Amino acid sequence: SIVTETQLQQLSKMTIVVADTGVIEEIKKHKPTDSTTNPSLVLKALNALKSDDEKENKEYNDLLKIAVDYVNSKCDDNVSLKDKLALGVDRLSVEFGKRILAEIPGYVSTELDARLSFDVENSVKRAVNIIKMYEELGIKNAKDRVLIKAATTYEGVQIAKILREKYEIKCNMTLLFSIYQAAAAAQIANAFLISPFVGRISDYNKDKEYLALIKDAKDKNSVSIPSYDAFKNDPGVTSVKNIYGYYKRIGATTIVMGASFRSKEQILALAGCDRLTIGPKYLKQLNESNDKIKPQLIDNGDKTETIYCDKLDVSEPNYRFEMSKDDMATFKLAEGIRKFAADIVKVEAILQPLLEKASGSSQSSQSRPGGAKKADNSEIFDVCNNIKSAVEAQANKDGQKGFDIFEGVEGTKQVVAGIMYEIKVKVGENRFIKIKVFRSLPPVKYELKSVQYL
Repeated sequence: SIVTETQLQQLSKMTIVVADTGVIEEIKKHKPTDSTTNPSLVLKALNALKSDDEKENKEYNDLLKIAVDYVNSKCDDNVSLKDKLALGVDRLSVEFGKRILAEIPGYVSTELDARLSFDVENSVKRAVNIIKMYEELGIKNAKDRVLIKAATTYEGVQIAKILREKYEIKCNMTLLFSIYQAAAAAQIANAFLISPFVGRISDYNKDKEYLALIKDAKDKNSVSIPSYDAFKNDPGVTSVKNIYGYYKRIGATTIVMGASFRSKEQILALAGCDRLTIGPKYLKQLNESNDKIKPQLIDNGDKTETIYCDKLDVSEPNYRFEMSKDDMATFKLAEGIRKFAADIVKVEAILQPLLEKASGSSQSSQSRPGGAKKADNSEIFDVCNNIKSAVEAQANKDGQKGFDIFEGVEGTKQVVAGIMYEIKVKVGENRFIKIKVFRSLPPVKYELKSVQYL
């Protein structure tokens, strides 16, 4: 049936709506209560500001300058490039967060470096520093406006526990795919909020079912990708419903915020959830429809619907064992960490030449003959990731055997109106190559100069 209110307005009365974007104009348009960001969204927001016409890049360049100037104000020449890049990435994330906070009444989530997902000590340090950064920028009540996002590894749960107990910092536990991750976040860390990933759970199950159908099919072209009814049999929606019910049954105070949607129907099937973080595409669709919606999740205390009726054992041995039994959660958690880490490296690649230009083209602690210096592991990873296909194509032209792996071992770099890298790459058992790659100044491009087969 049709009602006068849009679906977004109706949903907002049942669920706190959160914007899953770093683009300020989208937040202004849809007026959510909260907003979430992550490395991929920060990179996307940065790229959205970038134009091929340098004359139109003032906002983009000003944003990068804010990060570079901040790093230079906090670091002397003895600070490693790796640490400078980490600080620069955090400053960019905080800048987006600060601008978002000016447009919303609630929380913004700022994510920790995914590469620290198993590093409790350094994650806690980064989180504390991020909150201090917000406070330096005038967000005096930062602990009541900012959520630190951490991947829901077992170490991530410890990070959230320490931040809450020792520093009164609230956490948003992300990359969450299983009931055991959810239980640990609530029962061990008493985390402020969790973000179970609806769409990614559904994606995994669709792919798994499709591969099984393909394997058994006589006519593989006749096999179509399975589809789910969000209100009846969608694995991602069902997972969040069960987590929500489990929390209500055990009296957990941790907020459930469904995330990572693949359709408007998945969102509507979770109407009534504590919070839902929704991308601009679906916010727009909800705002353009006046079809009536009904609550799907209802808090009935210890009678709330769930398949998990008894309190779960989240001791470390049992948690790790149960996660090992869940192939979907194990795969998706690792994949999510890798993807966020790769996007952090891409943001660092934008900042690096600007930081090097600002601090000079050489540092005596890393200098090598001919003006070259040692390349950091993060740089080597980034270059190899971006140039791999070009190297494989060249090797194929040269009649070389295919590569079993493509793993940068060590390398040097030299600033030459951009950066020239020479990297030793492991491509198989006792097989190595040496590549020379030029990375231009922003807009960043990678050019293969040579391949040497060792």
